[in-house]
Amino acid sequence: MATAHILVLTHGDAGKALLGSSEMIVGPSEKLAALSLQPGMSVETITNQVRQELDTNAGPTLVLVDVFGGTPSNVAMALSRTYDIRCVSGLNLGMLIETLVMRESQDTLELAELQRVALTAGTTSCRAFTYDELCEER
Repeated sequence: MATAHILVLTHGDAGKALLGSSEMIVGPSEKLAALSLQPGMSVETITNQVRQELDTNAGPTLVLVDVFGGTPSNVAMALSRTYDIRCVSGLNLGMLIETLVMRESQDTLELAELQRVALTAGTTSCRAFTYDELCEER
């Protein structure tokens, strides 16, 4: 099984910023890219950019998007019909870091399992808390 490529696809430059933050925490990662839907950009333009990225980095790809139902999500969903990709929405830094760490530590991880890792990490990294509540948990 080839190591999955990870493509971060967001509105604006949020994805590029998350890549920078993840590199600060876990170091540089291979087979990782970010593409951004910019104001005024057409669906056709972002679709072509994603296609070019998928063609350049052929093989299984996990696409992490910011908002389900937004243009980046819809582009990824449409391309999942013709490319070996799986998608997860709700991108956050916790999701990205855990996905990168698991991908690096388990080189035989199947794309479907990496998708589950991202979904679980994204969900568990979102918490409501206060200092007192965290102390009560201990």
